[in-house]
Amino acid sequence: MARKKIVTVEWFKSANKLCESYQQTGMAFAFVTSQKDGNKMCHEWVKCRDFLHDGVRTQITGIPCEIYGYKFNTRTNPNIDLYKMRMLITKYESKIVTNVAAFSKKIVSSLALINHFEKQAKVSLTKVHKVDTKGSGKEVVFLFTGPAMWVRSPFLVSMYTFLIRLGDKQIKFKDANSLKKELKELNTKYTKGELLDNDAKYLGCLWDKLHIIIKNRAKLFTKKNKIHDIYSDDISINNFHNRCGIHSLAMGTTPNNELNKHIKEICK
Repeated sequence: MARKKIVTVEWFKSANKLCESYQQTGMAFAFVTSQKDGNKMCHEWVKCRDFLHDGVRTQITGIPCEIYGYKFNTRTNPNIDLYKMRMLITKYESKIVTNVAAFSKKIVSSLALINHFEKQAKVSLTKVHKVDTKGSGKEVVFLFTGPAMWVRSPFLVSMYTFLIRLGDKQIKFKDANSLKKELKELNTKYTKGELLDNDAKYLGCLWDKLHIIIKNRAKLFTKKNKIHDIYSDDISINNFHNRCGIHSLAMGTTPNNELNKHIKEICK
């Protein structure tokens, strides 16, 4: 799973107080710069995955964003790498990490899910590296490095981190069909009240669409300079934050009516 080399990161110091909902997995995320730019953490740890595509949007457009306490400005924040997915993962509160080995196994499951969809997309595969936690205040941190595909659309940024969080469930699967079956079963457990989990809830509309989205990404995500043009569309920060995640895409409730039409046609 994780390569033997331990990665050193320059930790983000000026953390803002964020307004975030409780997340059952306790996972937190942050972009990190390219190696060339010094492996610098780009912003504070976030539990809400929507902050991540907000940051990428600012990196692309240069327009600062501020929402729910999260702030990203290309003049003050280290640059998010647009040529490679580079994502740090940890447990939000160090006291939650009672078993680092158990968390590491969940990261293996996260990687298996991501690699499955990368094989479907016929792109290079994400790798995971252990990170030196000195100065981080965390017991364990991992760095996911993957192809640029995942950064080039807000919906794929969202899907990437959604798959990482699904690793918490340690799903066992052999192929696309068995994975769909397992995802559907997780949602069934949620509807029966056997599993109180937001990610299992989201699977109600996602379990049978994730493969379709990956295979049809070129049709769905119109691009300028290889970057989904929705990043540059005139959309308010509230709309972009709340409606540019993978769940909104599957529901056909994004801020782009043409995209909503396309996803509904493709998923018929």
